[in-house]
Amino acid sequence: MDKKDFDFVQNIYLTMKAFMPENTILDLRAHWRDNQRALALLERMDPKLHAQLIEDFKIRKAEIHEKNFGKKDPNETAAP
Repeated sequence: MDKKDFDFVQNIYLTMKAFMPENTILDLRAHWRDNQRALALLERMDPKLHAQLIEDFKIRKAEIHEKNFGKKDPNETAAP
């Protein structure tokens, strides 16, 4: 990958990360869904950066969940 392609892919990653919603998980999912073309391009051109973006989304999802519902007690079990 030449520098121009690297810069392009890096910009996709940075833009997706910068505009990640912080309010609700539904907003976060919509951001992922609405940017499928960019995500497919990122995956094709740089699979490692795509994997990093997936991890970033998981982290943001956990942050949103904690903000909206509080921290989950590790000793808590699901209701039967």
